[in-house]
Amino acid sequence: MNTSEASVRSCANTAAKTSKDGSTRSETHDLPALQQFADGLLRDRDAVVAGLSRTWSSGQVEGQITRVKLLKRVGYGRAKLDLLRTRILLRN
Repeated sequence: MNTSEASVRSCANTAAKTSKDGSTRSETHDLPALQQFADGLLRDRDAVVAGLSRTWSSGQVEGQITRVKLLKRVGYGRAKLDLLRTRILLRN
């Protein structure tokens, strides 16, 4: 656990040292998957900051999409589009 914690702290320090143009000081890590994750966060830094600082969330929309997909799977092969539409609109 100490190795993972040290790697996470190191990645966080690297992210803190990152300038706005995306250049970083390269550091080597023993966990390449963690380094890849940190690199992805740095590439999408603006999106990460916006996602953590905004007050709204897309969770409600994602929940509705999951519910519709579930209803679609349950009725696969048995129900036609009109029944699926009715079930979606009725919201059991």
